[in-house]
Amino acid sequence: MSKRTHQRIRSVLEKWEAFDLQHPYGNEQDFAHWLLNQQTDHNVENELEKPLSGEETAAYLNKSTSEVKETFPLEISANIVMTKFWRVLRNRMKVALTPLGLGNVDDFSYLASMFQLKNPTKTELILAHLQEITTGTEIIKRLVNNGWLQETPHPTDKRSKIITLTEEGEKHVKKAFDVAMPISIDAYKKLNQEQLHTLYELLKTIEQENTEPYYTLKKEIGKN
Repeated sequence: MSKRTHQRIRSVLEKWEAFDLQHPYGNEQDFAHWLLNQQTDHNVENELEKPLSGEETAAYLNKSTSEVKETFPLEISANIVMTKFWRVLRNRMKVALTPLGLGNVDDFSYLASMFQLKNPTKTELILAHLQEITTGTEIIKRLVNNGWLQETPHPTDKRSKIITLTEEGEKHVKKAFDVAMPISIDAYKKLNQEQLHTLYELLKTIEQENTEPYYTLKKEIGKN
């Protein structure tokens, strides 16, 4: 990838991050409209559209977080904090992984999970990432087309496909690990190992408490 191409991709990611902060529930179509308005309405005075400096943005976010805690129950505030944290981490990873062709963090997650999962079916791989079948199928298709994953017939179930990591895919995801892992580790640098262990156990507890009932209920609803 050329330096010029990398700069363009980085520019798009930075614009997406700005859009994401203003419109946390927006989708790709909303982003396209927002970007178009940025280009056509640049003469219109709008305080929300004025770029903020790093210090101004940090101050605004700190104020916003404080107001959330004062306004909502602690459970809601915790959800908002976790969502913001993941968005920041995800966007940092996007910038770092894009030169490797993995600007979509889900693509990296699917490849990385193959070191843990042993020859999963397509459905098992998708469910491991808590995604809809259609979304997961598109991700797997993209990774297969890149030569990083391959599909083979299931030995006993003709309706299923076994997913394996190719040799090229293994080499590629190891390069991605070298880029992504330091970012994840750095994100928790304020915590010592005891605090980090406690945080993990707490998050794992609520994750398990909510994930299994959600997918069990969803499966039952799908039968109707």
